[in-house]
Amino acid sequence: MALSTTTVNTQVSDTRYKDTAATNSLILLTATDSQVIHQVIIDNTANTTKAYLAVWNSNSTGGVTLGTTHPGLVLPVEAETSVEYAFEPGIPFPLGIVYLVSTEAGTPDSSPAALTTAITIDVLFA
Repeated sequence: MALSTTTVNTQVSDTRYKDTAATNSLILLTATDSQVIHQVIIDNTANTTKAYLAVWNSNSTGGVTLGTTHPGLVLPVEAETSVEYAFEPGIPFPLGIVYLVSTEAGTPDSSPAALTTAITIDVLFA
């Protein structure tokens, strides 16, 4: 994982989060209350397999049990492509944001399948 956070000044968001090496491991994006996701960009151009970004409403990775806890949001990205999702007025995550990327749709099992190459995700949230 290679994480960076940038303050931005847009009409709907004040923070841009970028992970240039998202994988099948749970990552805590933020444990801050009342986060709202406005935009997600997923770059899967380096993989020949379809990928899914799974996002949970949790303030810790320990709050997610893989195979049991259903994600609040699952976004697909086709193989060898990049996709952008925009949400208005935004999708609220009142506890915080935990995510992972795998080749499995829906609720990833206890050992989610990894992609050959880590992917890049950009998230704008307020």
